Amino acid sequence: LRAMTTATAHATPLPRGAFDTLYRKRHVLAAVTFTVILALAPLDVRVLLRGGVALTSLTLILLLTRRIALHRRHRAAAATFLEDLPAVLLATAASMRVGLAAYPALSRSAHALPSHSPVREEIEQLLSRLSSGVRPERALALFGARFSSPDLPLFRSALALVAEHGGPLAPTLHRLAVITRDRMTLIRQARSIT
Repeated sequence: LRAMTTATAHATPLPRGAFDTLYRKRHVLAAVTFTVILALAPLDVRVLLRGGVALTSLTLILLLTRRIALHRRHRAAAATFLEDLPAVLLATAASMRVGLAAYPALSRSAHALPSHSPVREEIEQLLSRLSSGVRPERALALFGARFSSPDLPLFRSALALVAEHGGPLAPTLHRLAVITRDRMTLIRQARSIT
C-alpha cells in the first residue's frame, strides 16, 4: 500500500504506523485518523481502498455499539444490584432472627426478588457453588465480583465469620443494610442536585 501511494507523482506518503494503529487499537480515534489520511491521499488509492475502509469502519462502529450496549447493560445491572442489596440484607436478617441459618435465610430472601434480579442471580450462584463443593471462602469471594460496592467486602467477611465461627449475623446484616440504603440515598440526592 505504501508503494502504491509513493508510486504516484503527486501522492504523499502515509504516516508510519497509521494502518497498524487502525487494526491494533480498534477504536474510533484510529478510524478517524485513517479516514483523514485517506481523504488526503490521491484519488486512485481512495478508490482501491474504499471497500476496505467502509468494511473496517462498519466493523468498528458495530463493535463500539455492542461495547456501549454491554456497558450500559452492566451499569443498569449494577444499579439494580445496589438497589436490591439492602432489601435482601434486611430480609435475611429478619429470617435469621426467627431461627433460620445464614444460607437458608439468604436463599429465602433471594426468592422474594424477581427472577432477573442481579442480587438473586448472585445469591443463587453462591448457593450452587456451595452445594457443588466449592470452599466457602472461594464461593464468597466470587459473590458480587462483577459489581463494585464498598459494602460487598463487609458482607463477605461477615458471612465468612459466621460460617466459620458462628455468632449473631442478623444485627450485622441489619446495620449493613441501613448503611447501604443510606449510601444509595445520598448518591441519588447528589445526582439530582448536579
